[in-house]
Order: sequence, then structure tokens, then C-alpha cells
Amino acid sequence: MLAINIQGPCTASHASCWSKQHRCFVACQDHVITRATYVLGSYQRASEWFTRPAFGLGRHPPCSLLVDADGYRQVFDLLYRIEFGIY
Repeated sequence: MLAINIQGPCTASHASCWSKQHRCFVACQDHVITRATYVLGSYQRASEWFTRPAFGLGRHPPCSLLVDADGYRQVFDLLYRIEFGIY
């Protein structure tokens, strides 16, 4: 299984007016949607999965868990379990 490592915190940018937390969420969202598209077979399925409650996440939608590194890892762990049929 591929390990997920957070390389470091998002840094402030003078080019953007978004908060650091929002930029981190958007970066995590893009990463998760890209992986979910691969695992689930289409962008549409990935987008729907991302916003619906997931049994493997305690009935929380994946998008609600991307507020911290632990939630990010939980979402990726679920995607890997789905991909390899260990659900």
C-alpha cells in the first residue's frame, strides 16, 4: 500500500487572497478527486462520492474530513481500500 505523507504546511502566498486553510483544502480536494476519478472510473462518480456520506468514513462525506492531515489520510485510506477490494 502506498503511504501518504504530508510534506509540509501550506505557505502564505502574496498572489492569492484566499486563506491558507482554504488553499490547503483546495489542494487536498484536487488530490483526492484525482485519485477518486482513477479508482471510481469517472470524474462524475468521484465528484458525487466526494460530497456524499461514506460508510467507511463513519457516514461523513469525504469533503468534510479534509480539514486536517488525519482526515486526509482517512479519505485516502478508504480510496485504497475501495481500489483493492478491502472495503
